[in-house]
Amino acid sequence: MIDLLLRALIESGADAGPEELAEILWLAIRIGAVDRQANTTTGIKQSDANEQLAHPRAGIEVGSLEAVGGDDYYYAMPRNEATAAVQGSRRGEGVLVRRAMALQNPLGLMRALRPLSSRTVPGSTRTELDEERSVASSVEQGMVVPILKPQRGRWLDLAIVLDSHHSMLLWHDLVAELCSAITQTGIFRDVRLWFLSGTDAGATPTVATSKDGAPRHPQEVADPSGHRLVLVVTDTVAEGWNGPGVETVLRHWATHNPVALVNVLPRRLWSRCAVTPSGVLVRAGRPAASNVSWRVALPQRRNMRANPKFTGQTRSRLADRIAIPIVEASPVGLGALASLVAGKGRWSRMSCFTVSRGGTTSEVLAAQEPAASADLDAMQALRRFRESASPIAQELAGYLSAVPLTLPVMTLVRRAMVPHSEHGHLAEVALGGLFTQWHGRSRTGDMARFEFDFIPGVRDALLGSQLRHDITAVQELVRREVGKYVKGRSGAPSSDFPATRATTDETGDRPIAPAALPFAQSAAIPGTMGGSSRARRQSPRSHSSFRIPAGAMAMASVSGADGRSLLATYSPDGTIRIWDPRDGSLAREPFMVRAPGTVAIAALPQRGRSTHLATISVDGMVRLWDSNDGALSGTGFTINQRDVLAMTEFSSIERGLLLATTGYGGGVRLWDAAAGGSQVGREYHIGTFPGRALTFLMDTRNRPYLATADYSGEVLLWDLESRDFGPRRLMAIRPPEILAMASIDRAKRSSLLATIGYDSVVRIWDPFAQFPSTRSRFHDYLSAMNPLEFESLIIRLFEAMDVGRITTAGGGRAGIDVILTNRETGEVSIVQAKYVQRAVPTEELQMLARAMGDLRASRGILVTNGVFSRPNFELAKDLERIELIDGEKLWELVQEYLASEISSDGFPIAQRRETSDDY
Repeated sequence: MIDLLLRALIESGADAGPEELAEILWLAIRIGAVDRQANTTTGIKQSDANEQLAHPRAGIEVGSLEAVGGDDYYYAMPRNEATAAVQGSRRGEGVLVRRAMALQNPLGLMRALRPLSSRTVPGSTRTELDEERSVASSVEQGMVVPILKPQRGRWLDLAIVLDSHHSMLLWHDLVAELCSAITQTGIFRDVRLWFLSGTDAGATPTVATSKDGAPRHPQEVADPSGHRLVLVVTDTVAEGWNGPGVETVLRHWATHNPVALVNVLPRRLWSRCAVTPSGVLVRAGRPAASNVSWRVALPQRRNMRANPKFTGQTRSRLADRIAIPIVEASPVGLGALASLVAGKGRWSRMSCFTVSRGGTTSEVLAAQEPAASADLDAMQALRRFRESASPIAQELAGYLSAVPLTLPVMTLVRRAMVPHSEHGHLAEVALGGLFTQWHGRSRTGDMARFEFDFIPGVRDALLGSQLRHDITAVQELVRREVGKYVKGRSGAPSSDFPATRATTDETGDRPIAPAALPFAQSAAIPGTMGGSSRARRQSPRSHSSFRIPAGAMAMASVSGADGRSLLATYSPDGTIRIWDPRDGSLAREPFMVRAPGTVAIAALPQRGRSTHLATISVDGMVRLWDSNDGALSGTGFTINQRDVLAMTEFSSIERGLLLATTGYGGGVRLWDAAAGGSQVGREYHIGTFPGRALTFLMDTRNRPYLATADYSGEVLLWDLESRDFGPRRLMAIRPPEILAMASIDRAKRSSLLATIGYDSVVRIWDPFAQFPSTRSRFHDYLSAMNPLEFESLIIRLFEAMDVGRITTAGGGRAGIDVILTNRETGEVSIVQAKYVQRAVPTEELQMLARAMGDLRASRGILVTNGVFSRPNFELAKDLERIELIDGEKLWELVQEYLASEISSDGFPIAQRRETSDDY
């Protein structure tokens, strides 16, 4: 081996002396040990990385592909599926995409283990100079007499035991990052990985040094000398954790060493696991004391003081048992465990389950197994999931329905779309009965290529609507935001995972499955074709803003004593806070309401009395509360709607004050609270999922509208009083993630809009001061234009978008009006401005496609003042590389890029431009 290394160094021309060679070998050993542990933990083979190096474009990140524009990225198919891919399927080229961290706070977790680093012990193999004794001895002897002493070093070994149950596949990336963070602390003198098998009911537990290694006896994990900490990383989902086999293994380890379980699931989900811990007081008498030597006591409670007999019996039963702590994979959980193992002599309250010191079964509660997902249809599975999942988990499920379900992609979506979520919310989705069983499926060694699946029908149902345009809107939103997130992480310290970038010419060497979904898109609008975004209009600025305590998930507007509008916010713990929107101060003392499962709140003003605050749960139960003190007021009722997502008050011109609710299916219903919750009128389909923000607004003419917002920040208005009820785009809010919103009434003026996002900042907007209020007059102005004026408007729009060098063609060739040349790549795009009275004829798209071939253009853009029919969109999709901009999209682009040229009446200031004869 040394000869091969020397030969390689000589052939490379590197001038490495003995010291440099020694340092290279030392560094290789250190890095190689970490890499071997990571590969053993994650199961990722090095051949995947080598495979990427075989391609010239491999290793490129999504964020660096901006120049090609509009590229879709797919997960890399497993090799067995790629080999069997049918001929003629789509093709792509291999790239590497930067991972998102699954572990929430790795640096905080490393700091939490510091109590274990404060102690050192004399080593048995290395020595160092004892300076004081050497000086004293040299003075006595009259000559230099060095005296050596054992070198002090780290005192504790670590054995990480990874549960190999099939449910742990979901936490593959999290476990890998957890093990890496613990290893990199440098606190432990030796770190060894073991894989625990046989945690199913009735199985015999065994351990192995690798995932597919030969089984070995669990006793090999323990260290009889007592200088080893055993951490078992698991989700305790397997039924065997409540059986005698696992208990025997834990009892043996706890006899010699400190043992603890690190549960990758958050504490709120532990009730679904096979073991349910309880809080006890534990104290270790010395560092690294084994669990059998710990003192265990119950926390003092009132009923225990009142019943000394009960207390004595409980303490007697605890004396016969061994406490095994269960902690979260978080800085708080591991910090508490580190303080206990360090042996500070203090009592610590820990969540523990106990195993007997003899051979009896452990005192744990078995979690009730959920019904197999295969026995449920899509709607039943969704109903069960929504009954128990948190609002954030339900939101995350909607986003995951738009992407392939591989571990790196799911983590990317969670980080990009729901930035304040935790891995526990992903656990709620994965364990909520929405996925098909993955146990027993053949899987590749690289978990980055393993794809989980929804139950048939769940994906479409989660998207919120069976309408094609709604599904496409959600998918494009997720892909665009994930692409932006990955681009922003281009320099982040993280590993990569393999992906496939679709190629337009089908020349790639990687197959793409026919039904595969892309998970990211590098560019989605014409303005990214190498141009600058300097000319883009800034998002509307908020009137004012103030920060509130984290956790608020719903908001409503209530009336103050002087008639002014105040803002009420609701937190999941039941706390209602009333805020003055003028300065962000608390207008009243907070109070609590007992309304389990509340998803939204609304205000119901009462004549001569204080405003009622209505809360609604996911099953449609409405409760009324006094907004002054939180007292239960009036009679509650249940509406005939399940899976409620949001609620607001709605002041109808004809029917008075009503409640409006919406569900995951995108339907809005109106209810008469005064009549006991009876439904009023028909159901309105809005199809705006994902999004749970709903409120009532009055425009400048005092006309009532229902306003909805999704997590892209788009606010839409719906006129429920007219036959053509909407939607009408009101504004785009940044930052886009909106949790809830409410209206603020102003006498004889239009409503203000209050929003709250994941950053816990309440922002106040003046929505009707934005340009969309003049949309109808803009379309009237377009209708009065002649074709030359319309062409001039389109030219100035693309100039403002700064998408490249612009050459005007004056319709001289195939009706082409504008030719765009990318300044960096030289790619040509052609633009045709088509002025029509209604819909654009399909023949225009065919002519544009032929012109693209004649001019060798990479993209074609067809802009019209009218609309495109469904055959137009289908033909554009078949032809590819053609983008359609209708009158509505044109209005959005005009107010985004030509804001300075829009007059007070909403009319663009048109200017003529001389055409060129270059083409």
